[in-house]
Amino acid sequence: MSEHVDIIEEAFRRSYDPSKLRAFYPHLPSQTLKVEHNPLMLKAADIADLLQIQGLEVVVTIDGEVEGLLLPSDTPPVYGGMTADNTNPSLHLNVIMSGLFWFVSILSFLGWDWLKYAGLFSVVFGLPPVAIKAFRTMRRREFDANCMMVIAALGALLLGEFDEAASV
Repeated sequence: MSEHVDIIEEAFRRSYDPSKLRAFYPHLPSQTLKVEHNPLMLKAADIADLLQIQGLEVVVTIDGEVEGLLLPSDTPPVYGGMTADNTNPSLHLNVIMSGLFWFVSILSFLGWDWLKYAGLFSVVFGLPPVAIKAFRTMRRREFDANCMMVIAALGALLLGEFDEAASV
């Protein structure tokens, strides 16, 4: 992939202005490319098509438009000068529900032991997004904080410490 970095950079500079494509980050060990772009102005499929025209094999694993990922406007640009006014700061429902059930499970320390089972619901709502990220990371033969959180949560569940699993 190292020989392709120059080809990718030239293709991006020639084809896209900074208002559409902000930066790209090649990761040579995993042969992946992270592209920061404005999904409202430039589709991931268009980027993939451009790279395929350059003779590169392309698979889009995360599409910012589909997942609602927009670039924050306060970070300095790496390539170009795109600013995104359409950030999505709202909390997802699963985060709110996970936090609510976590709080209820913590009340088990006041003597209501049966409330610790609310931690199970917290894990049900909170663990899937983290587990998906951990799976993607481990598929690249890497290990990060998401992997550690999944292992810690599963270990706490196996030990019956549901409130602790919710804390993770």
